[in-house]
This record gives sequence, C-alpha cells and structure tokens, in this order.
Amino acid sequence: MTLTLPRLGHPWLIGLFAVLAAAAWWLRGPVDEEPAARPGPPGHVPEQYGRRLRTVEMDAQGRLARALEAPYAVRFVDDQSTELETPTLTVYKENEPPWVVRAERGRVSPEGDRVLLEGKVRVTRAAAPGIRAVQMDTANMTVLTKQDYAETAEPVTIVSEGSRVDAVGAQAWLGKEGRIKLLSKARGHYDIAPRR
Repeated sequence: MTLTLPRLGHPWLIGLFAVLAAAAWWLRGPVDEEPAARPGPPGHVPEQYGRRLRTVEMDAQGRLARALEAPYAVRFVDDQSTELETPTLTVYKENEPPWVVRAERGRVSPEGDRVLLEGKVRVTRAAAPGIRAVQMDTANMTVLTKQDYAETAEPVTIVSEGSRVDAVGAQAWLGKEGRIKLLSKARGHYDIAPRR
C-alpha cells in the first residue's frame, strides 16, 4: 500500500501555517523559566491600630504609677513596635504632682519598657506646697518606663519660677528621686526669692 500526501497547490497556505506555528511557539514563552520568587517577610506593615489609646500601670500597692495616652497608635508586624501620635506619659508620685511628658511622636518597644519620644518634647510638673513648678523643653527623649527614667542628648531648657537653665543633654529620674541632671554646657539664670 502506498501513501500519497495531497499536494498543496498554494504556497501562501504553507507560509500561513509556518507563521501560525511560530506565533504559537512565541506566545507559549520560554519553557525553562525559573519559578516566581516566594514573597519574603512583610515589611514595616501595620498589624493593628487604635484610637484614643490609654494604658495604665499600678504599683505594688495598687496605686496608679503611670499612664500612657495617645489619640492614635499603630502596631507593626516586622518589629512589633508601636508608633504613637502626640503621646502623653504621666508618672505619678504619692503626695506630689505628677510628671507629665508630652511629645510630637513616639515609638514603644515590643516589650513596652522603652518609649522613644521624637520631635519636640516637653516635661512638666505642676507646683504644690513646698514644690516648685518645672517645665523642661527638649527633643528626642528616651524613657525607660519601669524605672521612671528619661534621657536626651539634645539641647535642654528648664524653667522654674523665674529661673532658667540651658544645657546640652539631660537625665531625669521622675519617680521617687524626682531630679534632673544636666550633662554638659549648663548655663543659667536663677531668681532667688526674697526672705520674708
């Protein structure tokens, strides 16, 4: 038995099949293409957010020790940090006015024991009988919440009842000690109350 192929009488038909075969091969793409890369760990992406945040911590006797407030907070997936808008940290002392620390922005460590205050920072304590009012203005302060300790390497201005001190860097013990240590270049003007 003999097999004969039909004769194609039109050369343009052969050309059309060749073009269609080439187009199909080109559209199919490369065969040895590497698989798509797996997505990596998420970047600095919000995991949770909250409005009107207020956290409080009590001391061993059940008294209010400190409070942290912010109108808006965002927690991030990658480093488990929390960013705060205009945070206010209040450190309470028995029988004395509390220390109040306000900042433009803040970042709380994953453990919650360190707060990095960014931008302008103001630390205040109201006056009370036998206690002078204090206002300290600085920037970029680190607060160790469990120790009620704050520090900055930035320029500092402290005003208290007419007295003014300017310095570079400060350490502040806001808890039981209630004191501020200036680190360098301290210059001041002190008003001494007249004796009565």
